[in-house]
Amino acid sequence: MNDFKFDYYIVERKERRGHWPDDSSELEAFPQGEAGFPDTELVGAGPPELSVTRKQLTSEDVSALHASESKVPIIDMDVALIAPTSRSVEGAQVPDGLLADRVTYGVTMVGAQTSSYSGKGVRVAVLDTGIAEGFSAHQAFRGVSLVEDPQIFCSGDDRWDRDGHGTHCAGTIFGREVNGTRIGVAPGVTEVLIGKVLPGNGQSGSIEGILNGLNWAVANRARVISLSLGFDVVSFYKRLIDRPMHPNQAMAMTLFAYRNNMAMFDKLSGFISAFPDQRAALVVGAAGNESNKPNYQIGVSPPANAENFLSVSAVRPDKRLATFSNVGAHLAGPGVDIVSAALNGGLAVMSGTSMATPHVSGVACLWIEKTGLTDVRPYLQVESESLPEPDKAGVRWGLARAPQQP
Repeated sequence: MNDFKFDYYIVERKERRGHWPDDSSELEAFPQGEAGFPDTELVGAGPPELSVTRKQLTSEDVSALHASESKVPIIDMDVALIAPTSRSVEGAQVPDGLLADRVTYGVTMVGAQTSSYSGKGVRVAVLDTGIAEGFSAHQAFRGVSLVEDPQIFCSGDDRWDRDGHGTHCAGTIFGREVNGTRIGVAPGVTEVLIGKVLPGNGQSGSIEGILNGLNWAVANRARVISLSLGFDVVSFYKRLIDRPMHPNQAMAMTLFAYRNNMAMFDKLSGFISAFPDQRAALVVGAAGNESNKPNYQIGVSPPANAENFLSVSAVRPDKRLATFSNVGAHLAGPGVDIVSAALNGGLAVMSGTSMATPHVSGVACLWIEKTGLTDVRPYLQVESESLPEPDKAGVRWGLARAPQQP
C-alpha cells in the first residue's frame, strides 16, 4: 500500500483573534516528507480560518499529520447521492392521503405547521444535485433569493439540477406553498446557497467537491448546511482496480481510506462547529439507506457519522423507522412518501433518509430563529419525541420537533 501516492485534501484551520480580515491565505509551508511532495495546487478557500489544498501523500506522510491539531488530511474518495428508495414519475398525481389539510404529513409530524417560527433570517446551504433551472418562477421558491449564483463542485458545467433530488430536498427545507399545499418546514428562509456537489443520474461526486462546498458554505455564513450524500466505497475500490492494483491491495487501501476519512471528518466537523457562533454552521447529514429490516440494520454512514455533524434516520407516517433506514442517528425525520418540489414546477414523491434530512434541517432553522444560536443540538435533543417501541433504541434522541410558542 505504501508504494502508491494518493490525492489528499488538507484542510487547515488558522486561529485569528480580534478581527475578521477579508483576505484569504494559503496554507503555511508544509514540511517535505521523505518521498517529497509535488507542487501544491490551491483548489478552494473559505474564510481566513479555513483553507483547503491538494497534495499527493503516502500513508507515511499522512501519519505525520495525524497528531496535528490544525490540519486534517482527507483522502480523495468517490461520493454518491444517497439515492431515494423510491420516487414518483415526473408529473404523477400525488395521493391525497399525503396532503392532509393542504400540508404535507412531514411538516405536520415535526410540528412546523403550529410553530410560531418560520426560519426567518436564517441562511441555509443545500449541497446536493443543485436546484431547478428558473427556480425563481417555481411556486415552491417564490421570495427565495440566492446569496450567490449556484456553484458547481462536481464534473460538468451545468449548475442546475437535472436529477430532481436537490430540488426536492430544498423544497422540504424552505419551500412555499405549491398549488395551495405547504411543503416546507421553514418557509420564512429567504437567503439560500445552492452548491452542486453531485451530478446526479447515477454519477459520483468527490471528496474535493464536498470539501470545497462546505468551505464555500461556511465562508458565506450559512447557519445550516444540508447534506444528503455518502461515500461511494464500491466506486473507489473499482477505481483502484483500474489503476491497476492487485485486488487484495485495493481492498486494503479502500478500508484504509474509509477509516481515515471517518476519523478526519470527525476532526473537520469540529473545525466547522468551533467557529465563533456567527461563523459556525450546523451540518445535517443523511444516515443512509443501506439497512433492510428485519433482515439486518446498518449504522450511520459517513460523512453523517462525523462527531459534530447531526445525523438523520427516516421514519414512516406512523413514526416507525423505515425498513431501509440506517440506525443510530441523532434524530429521525419523516422520510417515506415525502411530497416536495419537482423539477417541472409541480410536486413529486420520494422516500429515503435524504428526504428525512431536510425536515431536520428545516427544524434546525426554526430553533436557530428562536434562540439566536447556531448550535441548537441541545434544544433538538431535549425537545425530540421518543419513537414508539421497538424503534426507540434505533435513534439516539428521537423524532425532531419544531419549537412552538415564543
